[in-house]
Amino acid sequence: MTTKSPAVRIAPDTMEQLYKAFPGFSPSIIIQSAILYVLLFCYKPNTRRSIPKEKIRANAEKIKSSKKNISYRTCEKILEMLKEFYKGKEDKSLSTTKTIKCCLAEVLYLLEKAKNSGISFPISQKGCNKNEEHLVTLLTELNIKLDKEVEKNTSHIRKLSQDENILYRHGIKSKDTLKFVLNTIEEIEKNYTIELYCELFMGTGNVLCHNSAFPKEILNDKSEELVNLLTVLRDHPIKFIKALASLTVDEKTFDEQENRLQEINEKKGKRKIRGKGELIDKAVAYYYTQLICYYGDRETYSINKNDNTLYNRLPILKQVSERLKNTEITNKDYLNLSKELAETKCALVYVDPPYMGTEDCFEKEAQTDKPFSHEDLCKFIFSLKENCIFVISYRATVTKKNKKTTNKEVQDMLDKLYMNKGFFIQFLEIDNGQIEILLTNVWIKGSVPYDCNIADLIKKHVK
Repeated sequence: MTTKSPAVRIAPDTMEQLYKAFPGFSPSIIIQSAILYVLLFCYKPNTRRSIPKEKIRANAEKIKSSKKNISYRTCEKILEMLKEFYKGKEDKSLSTTKTIKCCLAEVLYLLEKAKNSGISFPISQKGCNKNEEHLVTLLTELNIKLDKEVEKNTSHIRKLSQDENILYRHGIKSKDTLKFVLNTIEEIEKNYTIELYCELFMGTGNVLCHNSAFPKEILNDKSEELVNLLTVLRDHPIKFIKALASLTVDEKTFDEQENRLQEINEKKGKRKIRGKGELIDKAVAYYYTQLICYYGDRETYSINKNDNTLYNRLPILKQVSERLKNTEITNKDYLNLSKELAETKCALVYVDPPYMGTEDCFEKEAQTDKPFSHEDLCKFIFSLKENCIFVISYRATVTKKNKKTTNKEVQDMLDKLYMNKGFFIQFLEIDNGQIEILLTNVWIKGSVPYDCNIADLIKKHVK
């Protein structure tokens, strides 16, 4: 919840420095943006950037006060978190004014670092809205330019590290499996000029967000909730993040957000959702309940989660928003993408369908009565394999918990659909003896022809 906070008094010379860097932005917007910048890029328990908090507090002490009040709006919960964050060992508590000064000191340090690195500021701001969302975006761009991990002459769209993900949910790739997929995509990029990258079943967009940018990108999913989440995160990141940051991690809030999501979904059946406010509310409720639930079931509150579970994700969410800014996100049956893929000279299509035996989970999330068909997916792939490069994820084995499908049933189905039909296969052994496979319609280093049944290939190639 955003509330009007007590006014703060900041000396004119400090504000003048910030006006020069960000001309046209009001004092209130500068202060509000500084608070959000700290939340996204400076606040993270147990870690710090190159400048220690003690130095920031010392710099903040140099910022003088004035007689003139500057009012601003922010979330009291965010301020309380930052007061605790900047508090020194000798401090019983930190005042609101000192906390705001620490936030401004962080921004001033960022500007000084940019100047020393030869990055000119202000950057072009012609025709832009002088609001909080735009100023936080400017600070984000500056922060990314200064990030040593970003190579020169790139578009400054930074992919996630393999230790980061937007959200845990059923079906998300483990670190080893994700690396397996990313290495395959990287090999394809080395040998082909990719015009379009497309995911038929995007989930949380985890694979794309761990890849460098492609000339054109499409993320698709039948789940309206997942599509809305990533669309809101792409188009309204600051409103989304502020709304999330205002929430407390406890069972009461979990139940409230679960009820809010249900309320919006029930309204959708009766009328079109009104305005972006309701769409943002829906994305917040979905993300919060998915993040705070027990083992991704989105129904049971997890007592092991706390406020830091939420706050540690906020920088990742802003990074994902930046990564998605040029990505088209669609809510279609994958069959409806055939025309665009067919008209593309060289498209790379990542296919991560529901594992065999778990189709009911996909159907429930997609809110469809139409059973998922692996045979229909195979026909779709074969209709486009001349101008598309496919990377297809499957699990060649199933867990003991899943009694619906045996290993033999899964392997016989895959053999029927793809064996001796021009595909290549790779294997990765993961936890509990599970075997993840990748199918491609082009040869990739490390792959072998899919020219005999999977059971024999596993015996031959998996140690």
